[in-house]
Amino acid sequence: MSVRFLALLIGLAVLLGSPWTARAACCSIIQASAQTGLVKAREGAAGRTFEFTVTDATQRRNLKVGQPVEANFDRNTAELPPSSKRYQISNVSSPASAPVGAPPRRRSRP
Repeated sequence: MSVRFLALLIGLAVLLGSPWTARAACCSIIQASAQTGLVKAREGAAGRTFEFTVTDATQRRNLKVGQPVEANFDRNTAELPPSSKRYQISNVSSPASAPVGAPPRRRSRP
């Protein structure tokens, strides 16, 4: 294998990403109960919220507001990195029409 070909492969791997590359979490915990494991999280991009129940006792004890969450809305699953344990998503809200905290739009008069 030539050095040039190897460099090309490495370049493609960097550009396309790798299955071993850490993903950035899309969401974060906004409310959590260590007793019940019920978690409410918010997606940063669209502003929608969702819930899931953490069944792992160790993860329940370590739940914190602001903790990152990875969500797959196509599969309806959520994960708490770095664990790969998946939990079923429920109660997904509609995407927010305006960013959270944004002032209301003023309408111009005709």
